[in-house]
Amino acid sequence: MWNLYLKSNEGVAIQTTFENIKECFNQINENIYIGTVRYIDYDSDIFSSDKSFAFNFLRAFLHKRKSYSHENEYRAIIWDNGSSELKMLASNESGIYIPVDLNILIEKIIVTPDSEEWFIELVTEMMVIYKLNKEVVRSVLDEKPPKFIL
Repeated sequence: MWNLYLKSNEGVAIQTTFENIKECFNQINENIYIGTVRYIDYDSDIFSSDKSFAFNFLRAFLHKRKSYSHENEYRAIIWDNGSSELKMLASNESGIYIPVDLNILIEKIIVTPDSEEWFIELVTEMMVIYKLNKEVVRSVLDEKPPKFIL
């Protein structure tokens, strides 16, 4: 995973849960739909056929090519039934700022397995500066699996 998204050994991943994502957006007075991305073959698979137009419209944003299935992605979509709002959202390249409580969203911060110690210290200092009481850990992806004796 790290090699797919980074050009160096300095990177972080934010670990969260679906429940934390829901809790963050429950505090916002917006119509937000949170869903799991479905990874499909665009040549042979079809979108779901729910009878609700709004639901089908939103489902279009919850599909990606099968080659991205390793991402196991969730998406949060703001839904406003007003067509002028939808047009504005579609044309706004920078997105919409939605304030969330990072102390609720973030479970832990994971740094690359081969990060230098200074990088881990830097990320830990950022947690203190931004008042995030979250654990910073090194990824274990490069470690050998445990030995089992049968």
